[in-house]
Amino acid sequence: MWRLPGEPGVPITGLAPLPEDDGRGLLVGLQNGHLMALDTTATSTSMMPRQEADGKPQARWQQALGEGGPVWQTADVNGDAAPEIVVGTGGDTPQLALLSTAGESAWRVVLPSPVNAVAVLESAGSATILAGLASGEIQAYDNLGQLRASVHAGDAVWHLAANGDKALAVADVVAWQIVPGAGPAGRSWFQVPALVPLPLDVTESLLEDEAFSV
Repeated sequence: MWRLPGEPGVPITGLAPLPEDDGRGLLVGLQNGHLMALDTTATSTSMMPRQEADGKPQARWQQALGEGGPVWQTADVNGDAAPEIVVGTGGDTPQLALLSTAGESAWRVVLPSPVNAVAVLESAGSATILAGLASGEIQAYDNLGQLRASVHAGDAVWHLAANGDKALAVADVVAWQIVPGAGPAGRSWFQVPALVPLPLDVTESLLEDEAFSV
């Protein structure tokens, strides 16, 4: 058991192991838009942060990426058989960034709305980065940070779950499936989203409810 003290007024918003690091690196997201990697002493039963002389946890690296708690996913974006970290942030200048596991920035782009979720689609050796925005838009970027397509989900996008070359996007109470495709230059990669129908028993119960009667 151990405790990681945060800075006053800067809550920790996310924790995840650093990929392919034998459990010795810990990614920590902070409410001020920073993403940091702590060095740890990992054993079969614990994961203790290494400490500086003053007792503070030892950080391998830290990146300031905007404002608000960052959201991130790790995946082999560049096709080099090594994982990268896709990070999105919020605030007045929301950003999407690609970092190496050593904390080096490959690129950053400014987005029109805070990022609530990110995911990586993998298809035929290539990767597409999805950013789900608070505005309800889902934007798609290639591994160089170039915007390739976008689609509007209607309401704020809260979650993206990738499975190979498909992703499920949750926008409030709406769930859509996004499928990449080879479209003409300058046009969307995505098929027109369709609402997922409610199960029959749920639909019937809504119709029987007086609040939903017409």
